Amino acid sequence: SETIRETIRETIGETIGEMLRTESKLRGIQKNKVKRPLTAYQLHMQVEMGRLKDQGVVGKLLFKKATSSWREQKEQKAQKALEAQEAQEAQEAHEAHEALQALEAQEAQEALQAQEDQQAPEALQALEGSDLILHAGDVGGSDILDALNQIAPTYAVFGNTDYGTLRAALPHSQVVDLMAVDPAGADQPNTDTNPVLAYVLHINEEIDLDPQAAGMKMVVFGHTHEPFIRERDGVLWMNPGSAGPRRFSLPVTVGRVRISHSDGEASLEAEILDLGLDSGGD
Repeated sequence: SETIRETIRETIGETIGEMLRTESKLRGIQKNKVKRPLTAYQLHMQVEMGRLKDQGVVGKLLFKKATSSWREQKEQKAQKALEAQEAQEAQEAHEAHEALQALEAQEAQEALQAQEDQQAPEALQALEGSDLILHAGDVGGSDILDALNQIAPTYAVFGNTDYGTLRAALPHSQVVDLMAVDPAGADQPNTDTNPVLAYVLHINEEIDLDPQAAGMKMVVFGHTHEPFIRERDGVLWMNPGSAGPRRFSLPVTVGRVRISHSDGEASLEAEILDLGLDSGGD
């Protein structure tokens, strides 16, 4: 065994002089095909393994081990390169998807804002004198809320056409005390009457509570832009319609609710105000 190991060391030593000549051959250029030059380590391994292959049982074992190790290293390196490439492609695809979503949201917001800029002054005039305003979504822009707040305190939820910062700023739904503002107190809280609660959301099918059991007197919703008033189990359900640009062949409307009290009980009287604008087909 010592003799074999000595023979192997001598054999490896003899190859050093041949390495430069072998390197030149291995780095040669085949006809119409350029081969990548081997590194010094790769060249050394190839020469050494070639010598070991001819050195009997021990040499063959060493050759097999060296070959296996080299192949494993190459496979691991190739796998890492593939994983890195796949991760980069996935990241680029994710970034492209996010950029497309942001662009689509911005375009939708700009289109809706262009429509809302056409808001009829009749809508704002109809809301004059209100004690508070409820908006059931598809707001269109923060400037709409600013204009409404100039008339009365405004409570709004986001609709399916509201995007970006506006959507982030508005809730999906909210409970509003219709008696929270004192009509004679310049936006001061009203502490003289019991609460009259309204549940505001955009799509009525998404309501997540029993309004009667929850003590609601009213549910205000939007989405369809179709005016609707109906009482169910003592709860008033109302869709005020659309006060912005005319939708389809529907009228341009707002809703109005008057609240009166008798023997401590609140009574709600609702109506739809048709603003009398053109409601012909698109």
